[in-house]
Amino acid sequence: MIGTYDRSGPTPATNKPFEVRGVSIGELQQGKIRRNTDYWNMAEFPGAIGMLPAPLAAASS
Repeated sequence: MIGTYDRSGPTPATNKPFEVRGVSIGELQQGKIRRNTDYWNMAEFPGAIGMLPAPLAAASS
């Protein structure tokens, strides 16, 4: 997921861009989507929008 945190929610908007890694896993049955589940690494989000310090790997790149 890629975006800009520009809307206030539980925390004020920071207008910072963010990127959160994730995966979508789907199950098909007879050519139709039967089930879909998304998994996101939301532990990355607070650092990406400036709520917490960025991880060292991201800070050094």
